[in-house]
Amino acid sequence: MPLPTKYPWPTRKLPKMSKLKHVINLTEHDEIYQMVIELQESLSESDRNKANAKLILLLMNQIGDPDIIKEAIRKADPRIP
Repeated sequence: MPLPTKYPWPTRKLPKMSKLKHVINLTEHDEIYQMVIELQESLSESDRNKANAKLILLLMNQIGDPDIIKEAIRKADPRIP
């Protein structure tokens, strides 16, 4: 489904990130991981897929840099070594 050309929320230009980080850059990573696991365990497969998609879109919006997002997608693809 294509994104609308006019967003119902204000948009702003954010500074670009330099590149995808390949080292842990998250405090409380164990707690965050546990939250994700608990969310996954509490949902049906269909709702789990919806929650994953929503989380991905929220985080992509937070990152805001298409080059970083594209690099992350390539890194996440299990078909690419």
